[in-house]
Amino acid sequence: MDDSFCESFDEELIEAIARRRCVLYIGAGVSANSKNDCDKKPPTWKELIQKINDHFTNELSSVKPVIDKLLAKEDYLMAFEIILDKVDRNRFGNYIKKIFTQGKYHCSDVHKAIFNLDSKFVVTPNVDTIYETYAKHETQGTTLVKNYTDTDLCGFLRSNDYVIVHAHGSIESPHSMIFTESQYNSARVENERFYKLLEALILTHTFVFIGCGISDPDIKLILEDSNFKFPYAEPHYFITSKNSIDPSIQKALKKNRNLKLITYTNTRGEHEGLFPLLKNLNREVDNARTRIADENSW
Repeated sequence: MDDSFCESFDEELIEAIARRRCVLYIGAGVSANSKNDCDKKPPTWKELIQKINDHFTNELSSVKPVIDKLLAKEDYLMAFEIILDKVDRNRFGNYIKKIFTQGKYHCSDVHKAIFNLDSKFVVTPNVDTIYETYAKHETQGTTLVKNYTDTDLCGFLRSNDYVIVHAHGSIESPHSMIFTESQYNSARVENERFYKLLEALILTHTFVFIGCGISDPDIKLILEDSNFKFPYAEPHYFITSKNSIDPSIQKALKKNRNLKLITYTNTRGEHEGLFPLLKNLNREVDNARTRIADENSW
């Protein structure tokens, strides 16, 4: 694919990434680029719920019609809410872990391009460990991986460490995984330190959301709170496919969450433009870092 199809980037964004004043927030759309040796991709949210529905047939038989309706509306939070009301949490967590660990998914070019941006902070709502496995391998195990429940998170805000933070838990700690709105609400109360850290990062760093949806309750609340408290702050960025978000919604996102969209082509429905866009971004960031080093203007 011709890289020229990717749009240009704001100078402020390039500078923020080049000077490592950026947080990369990577969602399920990034993991969706992975494949295993059988050429299978990790399940989407819809596919994951369908798998759970089929696996826990007895427990979910009475609510299956309701779950099907929620899937049709893409209301995954409510679908998980109903599932976890019926299925034992331990069995649920073990099944999710089994799906991702036995899948043996490899990192993709998209993961590599994100890693090459060399951001000190990467935050992910994904419960899989695909990106962190690659990052730890490339850094000889020196990249730190933290969970939103960890009490020492704020200690890394001013450290020189490269940190990946699981915002919704991971398959390595199934009991802390967040899937429902009630779990979101509970986490905000019980793990206030993490949300204070996010608030600090949103004020001091530029966030770039890659492969994310716009309905994450945590990010919605924090971005909107920050936007209206500090109306003259620099924008954050949301990378998505062209025509995926209506122009009227784009305008609302800028007004309410201070989010600017960066779009890529998706003519085949396979997000084929994401990697070329990230490759272009890598190139511009590398050029900026070379200039900054030559000018000794760090």
